[in-house]
Amino acid sequence: MCRRSNFLLSFLACLLLVASARGDEVATYLQRLGLKPLLAIHLEQQLAAVKGEQRDLMVRQLADLYADLLASVEDPRQRKKLEDRGRALVNSLPEQQAGSLRLALLRGSFRVAERIAEDHRLRLSDEAEIEKAIQILTEIIPKFNNLLKHLETNIEQFERRLARASSLAASNLFNEIERARARFDEATFYYAWALYYQSWLNERRDNAMIAIRQFAGLLDLETFNPDPNDVSVDLRSLEPIARSILGIALCKSITSSGATAVNWISLLDHENTYKPLRDEAPIWRIALWLEQDEFTRAREELDLFLKSDRRMPSPWLRLIAVQALERGANNRQAEALVRYAVTELASRDALDQVLDLAQRYGTDSLGDRGFALRYVRGVMTYSETRNKHGSDGPTTNPALNEQYAQATTTLEAALGENDVDQYSEAAAACRRLIGYCHYFQGHYLLAKDSFVLAASEMGRNDEAAEALWMAIVCLDKVAHNDRTDQLMSELNGLMNRFLREYPSSEYTPKIMLKRALASRRADVEVVETLLEIPENSEVYPAARLRAMQVLYQLFRESKGELRYAHGRRFVDITLPLMKADLRRLGSADAPNVKDMVTRARMLLEISLSVGVMRRQAARQTFAWLDELLDEHEADLAPFHDELSYRRLLEQMSNGNLADAGALADELWKNEESSIWSRLASRAMFNDANRRWRQLSSADEVDVALLRIIDRFGGRILIETAGDDEALERPAVLAYHATVAEADWLLWNQTRDELRGRAALALYEKLRRSRPNNAGFLRATALLSEEFDQYDQALNCWRLLLAGTDARSNSWFESKFHQINMLIKLERYALAQEVLKQHVLLNSGHGPDPWGARLKGLEVRLQMVQPAALNEHGDEAGDP
Repeated sequence: MCRRSNFLLSFLACLLLVASARGDEVATYLQRLGLKPLLAIHLEQQLAAVKGEQRDLMVRQLADLYADLLASVEDPRQRKKLEDRGRALVNSLPEQQAGSLRLALLRGSFRVAERIAEDHRLRLSDEAEIEKAIQILTEIIPKFNNLLKHLETNIEQFERRLARASSLAASNLFNEIERARARFDEATFYYAWALYYQSWLNERRDNAMIAIRQFAGLLDLETFNPDPNDVSVDLRSLEPIARSILGIALCKSITSSGATAVNWISLLDHENTYKPLRDEAPIWRIALWLEQDEFTRAREELDLFLKSDRRMPSPWLRLIAVQALERGANNRQAEALVRYAVTELASRDALDQVLDLAQRYGTDSLGDRGFALRYVRGVMTYSETRNKHGSDGPTTNPALNEQYAQATTTLEAALGENDVDQYSEAAAACRRLIGYCHYFQGHYLLAKDSFVLAASEMGRNDEAAEALWMAIVCLDKVAHNDRTDQLMSELNGLMNRFLREYPSSEYTPKIMLKRALASRRADVEVVETLLEIPENSEVYPAARLRAMQVLYQLFRESKGELRYAHGRRFVDITLPLMKADLRRLGSADAPNVKDMVTRARMLLEISLSVGVMRRQAARQTFAWLDELLDEHEADLAPFHDELSYRRLLEQMSNGNLADAGALADELWKNEESSIWSRLASRAMFNDANRRWRQLSSADEVDVALLRIIDRFGGRILIETAGDDEALERPAVLAYHATVAEADWLLWNQTRDELRGRAALALYEKLRRSRPNNAGFLRATALLSEEFDQYDQALNCWRLLLAGTDARSNSWFESKFHQINMLIKLERYALAQEVLKQHVLLNSGHGPDPWGARLKGLEVRLQMVQPAALNEHGDEAGDP
């Protein structure tokens, strides 16, 4: 019984103690739910507290309940407990109330003796067990006899009461009589079988003769000389009636002739007979003929059975073998029966049965001619060698190799016998065994050929699947050392054939895994194949591990949404693998801690990557790494910087930019040029840049984000410092432009001169790489003006004017700043000339806001002294 069931029983038993005062309500409730074991406990607890008629009723109910439980229990330990409690109850009951329970207890003892006796029929019981069965039968036969007398007395008492009972009471008494008669018949049935087994085991006739009378009574026949022709055809469909017919037949084989016994068995052939016994009728006839040393008739009966195309069960084969071996010395028909039975057992891989027969009766008794006996001898040599070998892999032991070679020689000789065609199944099994002999000698190609041939001859059954699987194993071992195109093609062909012919085999998941491992491609098809392997397969963990590895490779090789999809799937597969591995730590098959650390690092990489971002998975992985470090001495020191970087990503994903920044600073401090420090700087930079770009308003400025961009962007720019050609790379150009923009905004927000000059320096550097970039020109111009570099500013505005569409907003802005820079450079005459040309050519100053600002410049110029206007007149023609 499972742990949950035991818990439930214990829990409910406690409830019964609490609820005992509620009496019949609890009993009714348990009875309605069908909780018979609990109901028995409850009634036992209540029994001491009740008296009189109520106690009698409860005792009767409890006795019937134990009888039901004993009839259904399968677990020997549970049966023993029930029997002990039942015997204790029987001893406290009046005889007239104990009938059902006594019968149940006797039936349990009988079944123990019956099992031993039937095992002895197959020669599977030892002497001690046989003695035990005889002792049990000796004890229960008189008890059955006494029980029958008491039951008969009870029936007579009920019948006398019935004769004088009222109509209402008569109905109840009639039901009681029917139940009592049913118990009487059941007791008679087991009593008769007990008598038979005692006679058979002791090789005595007396009790068998009594048993015949008991069986005859059950069949409503004349008890001293029952006639099989008088047995009702209709009643044969009932199991007790059919088994009573069998009982008489077996008793007649002891007290009379084999022919008489077989006549009774023939009654079971009728189509109306209880089917399980009708199916067994042929073997019982064979067994009876063998017990009478009628080997020819037994062989004829066997031939009739084989013509029906029915498969003889293995226990029947053993029965034929042991009877023929024990009783048929020097009899040709008996030898033929032995050959058939032993060969069939061998062909079904019942090697333990064959060896047991050889050990009991000697190898010579099995014969020395024909396929069958040679095959059995080969099987025995193989089995003996396997026991010495004790390994599932090939051997290098010369003595064992010699024995495997001997087994091969014997088995191949069996296939060369003239009668081999009579044993198609056994011949295929023989080829498979030859394959194993070659395999254990390390002759893989020879083994492969034998296995393939065996699989083709066996039909599509489990044995054929095993043979084809072994062919694949052998070829895979050869291909491992010599991976030629021809071998790989043949191996793939065998694997495809296996998956096609045996999709539900226990080996199918192994084939799927082997195919995936053999594939050098990392693609989704390989992953799908691996994920189809069911969880109950022994290769399920290995398949998941390989799927994880392939997905990791696909993640690394892919881009965009496909990359994210592979990453998410990787996380879904790897998390359960890690959990399972952690549970196995400390066990005999514990995983390698280094491998677990590697998988954890892969899991962190993907779970914290852009497009995947599984924060909970990352947090769980960090916790597992801490556990591996603290409890399993995992060496994480080589991965300190890497794990710091992953923790940075996890903190950053939660918005903890300060903690993330501190981790990045620590990495920078440890080693500025390390890959993890550089990745940390980029991660901080990119995150801040993304957050800044996502601000709701273009005019909104987050100084903290700008400082992060400046701080970590500056570290990125250091990497290419002194490299004049670095700005030719788009990524480097983008980093420079973003840092320059952030510094410019910081200058505008904080008036931090250091940031402003840094921005100007970056834009000047960018201009050298992209001299005509409008954005860089404009930024350089504006920042140059801020720091009084008017000539540079004027030059930038002139370039912008030349490259901007005339009369566009940017063009008017550039014109305004050009004139403004001329004024700041005190080149008034030129400024006035440029402004006049502008007004003339554009029919005015232009649209606002720049038109108004240009008017303002005109006012300023009007206030300048004439002498000043002529001071630089020599430049009046400058555009």
